[in-house]
Amino acid sequence: SVKKGKEDELDKKWIVTCHPPRVPLPTEVCKGAMLEIMDTEMGQPRVTSALMLTHSKSKNKPIENWELISAIYGKRGNNDHPVVELGPSRVYFANNKGSCMLNPQQTEAVERYCSGTSPAFVVEAPPSSGKTMTSAAMAVNYKGPGVQLFLSTANVPVINMDLALAKLDIGSLKPIHFISSEREELMTEETRSPFTAMSLAKKCEHLNEEITFLERQLKYAPNDEEREKLRAAIRKVSLHVYAEKYDIFFATVDMILGRLFKSNQAGKHQVDHIKKQLMTGVRRIVVDEASQLTEAALNAIIL
Repeated sequence: SVKKGKEDELDKKWIVTCHPPRVPLPTEVCKGAMLEIMDTEMGQPRVTSALMLTHSKSKNKPIENWELISAIYGKRGNNDHPVVELGPSRVYFANNKGSCMLNPQQTEAVERYCSGTSPAFVVEAPPSSGKTMTSAAMAVNYKGPGVQLFLSTANVPVINMDLALAKLDIGSLKPIHFISSEREELMTEETRSPFTAMSLAKKCEHLNEEITFLERQLKYAPNDEEREKLRAAIRKVSLHVYAEKYDIFFATVDMILGRLFKSNQAGKHQVDHIKKQLMTGVRRIVVDEASQLTEAALNAIIL
């Protein structure tokens, strides 16, 4: 149990001091270990919830027939990767700023992603070799149904994929970037995402008018309490964008699992379109810096 907690305003971290455990902790829990903060309504970590949800559907079957096993590793013996047809592949930049050709390796990755002939594959390349641009090319070239997820374990790789897509002509695609308001406030002009809830709200004329009015009031707020109320009001206005349906989701793994398992954003008896899409509509998943994933998190994403 937590003895005391102290928030570090500079690093946006919580430092907690705990009572000595009554039973020894697992040997894997050591100094510097990453812990997940859970509220009183959350009975287990998000990754565990995702895994157990699938396990509960197949626990009475022989282990070789568990959906959990087949969903993660595929059917036994099905490990071939068909050859894909490679032709010239070009991506076009936004605002008629030209285009660029993808190299053969990028083209193959995009073709495998779009065709669906490979259930899963890994793109390995040195830093600054075009992997992030490849992810953006995947997003704009996919013509199938459903939602595309672009994930990573940290915010920076997700932002980089977001900004790479923002440079391209995305046509009628509708992306959205899930990110905490605290993290968004730290963005500079160079790293500001055009697909966050706040950015999308400001593109809507009537929502932008409300936000602009509240932001003017925020400048002259007399105290911290009033400023926090106005910030909360601004965030509430931006939530209206969640009533829409989107084609592409950007998020960290923890954020997307949390969004899947949290209560309906619009209220208990309202349709949560984002949650509904996550539960039934996901057809493609890209994970940047996937080597940083834990096995449990990877399995939860696949399921």
